[in-house]
Amino acid sequence: MGNRKLLMIVFAATFLIAAISASYAAQAELKTPVGVWVSKLGNIIVTCQGSNSIVIMTRNGEQKAEFGSDRLVNPAAVTMDAKGRILVANSGKGEIAIYEPSGKFVSACTGLANPQAVAASDDGLIYAADTGANRIAVFDGNGILKFSIDQVVVDGKTSKIASPHGVFISGKTLAISDTGNKRILIMERPTAQADTYKASAVAVHNMDPRSLAIGKNGVIYTVDRGYVRGYTKDGKQVSSYRAITTLWFDPGCLTLDKDGNVLVADKTSWRIFVTDSKLSEFKPNLKLDPNDPTTAVIEWTSRLAVPTILRWGTDETCPNTIKDDKPTTKHKVTLTGLKQSTRYYYHVYSPVEIIPPTCRKRNDLALIVQNKNWNVMADGYTGEYAFATLPEKGKTDWALAPTVVVLYKHVTFAPGADGKKPEDRILDDDDVAMAKSEMETYRVWAWRHSHCKVNFDWTWVIVDEPRPSDQLGDLTETVFNDIKKGVEAQGRDLHEYWYVTVLGVHGWYANYLAGKVHEPDYELGSCYTGFGHGQKPGWWWFPTHEHGHLVHSWLMCSGVPNFGYPDAPWTLPGKFGENFSFLAYNYRQIAPRDWLTLKKSVICQSVDANGNGVPDDDPRVPLDEKRFGWTPEMGGDCMKRLMAGVRMPGYPGDTDTDFEGKTHKLNEGELYWVDRKVPKASPKIDGKIEPGEWTELYSMPNLTTPAPYRDLKAKTYVAWDNNNYYFAVLSNRQVIAGWDLDAANDGWFHGRDNLRFSVRPPMDGRQLEVGGAIWDFLNDEIQPNGQLWYTEAYKPGDIKAAVGEQDGWYVIECAVPARPDVRISPKLGAQFALRIYLWNETPQGATPQIGFWDGEDFVYDLTCVDKK
Repeated sequence: MGNRKLLMIVFAATFLIAAISASYAAQAELKTPVGVWVSKLGNIIVTCQGSNSIVIMTRNGEQKAEFGSDRLVNPAAVTMDAKGRILVANSGKGEIAIYEPSGKFVSACTGLANPQAVAASDDGLIYAADTGANRIAVFDGNGILKFSIDQVVVDGKTSKIASPHGVFISGKTLAISDTGNKRILIMERPTAQADTYKASAVAVHNMDPRSLAIGKNGVIYTVDRGYVRGYTKDGKQVSSYRAITTLWFDPGCLTLDKDGNVLVADKTSWRIFVTDSKLSEFKPNLKLDPNDPTTAVIEWTSRLAVPTILRWGTDETCPNTIKDDKPTTKHKVTLTGLKQSTRYYYHVYSPVEIIPPTCRKRNDLALIVQNKNWNVMADGYTGEYAFATLPEKGKTDWALAPTVVVLYKHVTFAPGADGKKPEDRILDDDDVAMAKSEMETYRVWAWRHSHCKVNFDWTWVIVDEPRPSDQLGDLTETVFNDIKKGVEAQGRDLHEYWYVTVLGVHGWYANYLAGKVHEPDYELGSCYTGFGHGQKPGWWWFPTHEHGHLVHSWLMCSGVPNFGYPDAPWTLPGKFGENFSFLAYNYRQIAPRDWLTLKKSVICQSVDANGNGVPDDDPRVPLDEKRFGWTPEMGGDCMKRLMAGVRMPGYPGDTDTDFEGKTHKLNEGELYWVDRKVPKASPKIDGKIEPGEWTELYSMPNLTTPAPYRDLKAKTYVAWDNNNYYFAVLSNRQVIAGWDLDAANDGWFHGRDNLRFSVRPPMDGRQLEVGGAIWDFLNDEIQPNGQLWYTEAYKPGDIKAAVGEQDGWYVIECAVPARPDVRISPKLGAQFALRIYLWNETPQGATPQIGFWDGEDFVYDLTCVDKK
């Protein structure tokens, strides 16, 4: 009887939805979709916060019904129960609203506080994530509260649930996003009140789980800060997805269809994105042939069989179309007759399943190019892809990146609270010369780290007239008029520029490129710096950090991914310089030719007879083979040598790289050349450097050691075996030694393999002190205060150390045990990066941190080899 009744309900629901569909042939319009569910009939049920409604649509996006706006307020997750009813977490009313598929309201589970998720079991129970009340509230099918789960026992410890944002049922398993505790709870689904609820936890460091589901493959899928991530039950991340075919993916809730595909609501494009159980992303394959540089081949695979359509051109509107109407999943387009060293854009039609396939057009986005990109994408295409064709034979190409640099020589200040007027801040000609020299040094730095691809084109605007400080803290009308006047006086058009750097003001900050300023068609990002802390001389914080924000913005607005947000404050290691190393990593991990896709940049060519990517002799670029001092007879790879150091001390053109006041013929671009082969050995940690026990890696003083500290002499040693990394320092003074080990060789601001540790010998009444912890960037995120430590990998006593004296020298030795779970895994062929620095804190006279390499540098690509 029960089955017949259920069959009748399903039949009735089918008939009602079929009847409704006859009235709707139009594509569904989802206004800020959040919740999503797939019915047994294959229809998509979506809750929309923009319309406070429930939308039912087919898999191809045709609307069948819409209802609920008379009751719903900020509806969140949605599901269906065994009776075929629709259950909605109606967060704005603190209830679970229950509807028939026809749209008729049935009843509600009330008494909740901002519920964000709901799940229903086959036995008729309703599990609500009562987010504001920090519990899972369990109701019967009539909306009567049966019991609550507000605390669980994990590994024998009782803890309270906090701000749950997801709940999912898979058979006898209940999964909860315990968001406030940064974990996912897995337990046998409770069906009645109990004294305790035992659970296991997936607690990936710093996770922020929201909506979740468990696939047939056992993978736990969850929405986590702009991504859908997949985890095993033991917490290993197996995949991630961020819908890279769209702009600004903002996932709401997710669900699974009967085939295990993942559907996720995108609150930005107002559509539902579908990916497979592996969370596969779409990526076209671009092929450029050096033998035919006027041709580009683009291949891709689509999720469904669709026509092959590609829009392309040198303008973001992509006015050209190539089309083959035959549906297929394998696509190939050949573009011919292209110009060399030219930037092209393209969009691919419908390579992924999106429901509905198109979305609304927009002209309200901040930037003109964003509106162009969006409105092509809205017709069912991917977002914009860009590439630059190859240069002429015997040449290399690079991007000339126009940037306005405004310097205010005379700044006035209003009287303070005491009525006294501060002195004007006036810069003289030496200050201007210093600023230009430092900016040129930064230009060389950026050129080197971008593989000789980005050449900042500074257009200097020097403002001599006094300006009040309260008009200089932003792109005010005063600043804008000074910029425009100064640029036009040099015969340039401000439309050529996207970015402005402002020198000589108070403070350090940046404004990302985010829209028009003052006049309708000028779009400018900006950053600001004064002449104070960290500056005059050595004001690296501005070009390394604030301008880093502009570079980040430039790349984002040009569609180049993977540039980490430069939000590392000067509490980071090395102060200004370490942030420089962070940006160095950011620059280096970008594919060289991606720099050529920077919008507003001009692609230029230089002679490169040997094809190594470094111009032979071109005064337009910051550094070429001639000025670098490299010749083919020297051997090796010029590009690798040019990128060996992180920055150049002194000023460009000044060969006094060792700060001793003498000009040398030394190759000023080559700061150090380290033998990166680290031999296998197992030194005894006893405070003694025995003959043949260690192999020296480097010594100080060297070209990068500041002159005032050249009386400190030291050598450093490195070794490895399968159980440990070994490190030693031999110095002529007693010092504290610190190491930063980037064990995965992938950048300090990436992953959980970055170990900072130090050894402090007994001094000043203190005993030997050894300690270390992981500087954690597991999700490539930098915390606002720059501090994020993971202390589980190394407990006190794990790092072994010994100190001693030997023939008038001080010895420090230590062994760092392997931790494969955080990728600290010494083995043959393993590569790692290292920064080593010494200092002391004695009352007789402290020595600041002095690095073996240029103050804040890492040396990358150190390689574990067998015995030399």
